[in-house]
Amino acid sequence: MGLQEGEVPLLRRPGDSLPDLTDRLVELGIYQQYVSWRDGYHRWRQGQAKGAKGEATVNDLTESADKEGFRYWYPDEVSIQFRETVAYWIAVTFLEGSLLFAVSGLFGAAGKDVWPSLSEVLTARPSFAGAILYTVGTYLLYFEVINIGIKSNEKVNYVWCNWKQLREEYDVGWSSITGGVAYFVGALFYQVSCTAGFVGMWAPLPESLQKPILQLPLFVGGVLFVVGGISELCHNQVLTSKPDTLVWWVSVFNFSGAVCFCISGIPAVSEEAMNWFTFVGAIFFSAAAVLSLGMWKVGQFGLALLGQLNKVARLKGVPIVQRMGDGAIVVPEAVTDSFEPSRMSVRGIGFILCYTTCGAVCVVNCCFGGMHPSHEMRDVNIVLQELMNAIIIHCVLVLKSAGLHKMPKEQPYRLLVLAMRILVVVMLVNSVFTTVIFLKEADS
Repeated sequence: MGLQEGEVPLLRRPGDSLPDLTDRLVELGIYQQYVSWRDGYHRWRQGQAKGAKGEATVNDLTESADKEGFRYWYPDEVSIQFRETVAYWIAVTFLEGSLLFAVSGLFGAAGKDVWPSLSEVLTARPSFAGAILYTVGTYLLYFEVINIGIKSNEKVNYVWCNWKQLREEYDVGWSSITGGVAYFVGALFYQVSCTAGFVGMWAPLPESLQKPILQLPLFVGGVLFVVGGISELCHNQVLTSKPDTLVWWVSVFNFSGAVCFCISGIPAVSEEAMNWFTFVGAIFFSAAAVLSLGMWKVGQFGLALLGQLNKVARLKGVPIVQRMGDGAIVVPEAVTDSFEPSRMSVRGIGFILCYTTCGAVCVVNCCFGGMHPSHEMRDVNIVLQELMNAIIIHCVLVLKSAGLHKMPKEQPYRLLVLAMRILVVVMLVNSVFTTVIFLKEADS
């Protein structure tokens, strides 16, 4: 007996002990595929030439889903680990780089009168280090965009990719592409200016080259950062959505930081105003980086430019597909219990923030090298210690990216991780004391 028009069919007959899976298939976005299989099966049972082959399983339906406008995002565990690692380092490098730019901007705006002998040491050197970290972070952002479809045993794209495939096969919008390119190219312009300022401490540029090499790249880089910020706002529909998600605030903070950096690069802006805008912009970028770590902790590895990845929950070793029409997620029903819910740990984020801050302070202390000629050997000794501390801290950050962001339950690993956390806190306090000592002795 056929179904009447408008009637919703059940997947079981009244009185059967089997559950009604209609809502489940609708939720997975594959109900129409089931209906097509069911109608074909009925035709086959009635002796017609064409009908369904085999049994209707969710796996079979998901295999055919790709022909109906579905796309695979997390095909295997390797690609999940790849995106998890890249997203982690994007957040960490932006956070540490922003802290260094904040030090440079704050000292340039408020510290020059107090410590005139450090006017270049704590502006040009931290800016140079911060620009390197920004360049690395924005490249990883661009790298994640051009490798959105990467799978195990496939060639990795480092500089270029098949843009047509990126657009058509993986549905990567222009906002993602424009944002990734704009941030990376903008960071390269900042790198040119900051490198010239760093080298200029020993080999000052002629006045005729200062504008095209020092000032112009800052302004162009700031404009490109604004383009990247606008791309994030558009990609995440910030103007038409409520501020109740991490990605909403990440987009707003990144855009605000980009505007401040752009204003600081305008040639007509005074040096004091430029430093204040740099400081405020770096604070905005730092806040965005901290929230990006939160997104990373809950498995939103697309961060602010690849919302497609943020819609897909983490699933180990199982194909996950997303329908391009309405964003519905399709998961094989037999493995739905494999999902591992992930929650943002405030304590875990706090320790990563502590590690990154310690690394930034150690880099700042290294910038003091050579500023105390009367205590040259002592300064060399302290700077080497701070350099070793910075290396150790970044090794800890590497361990975190390798999966040690959770406290192990087994001994002695749990005790070792706890000892590492305590040691890093002590290193941070010691590094802050070292900074204070250097500042007190700077103009004594």
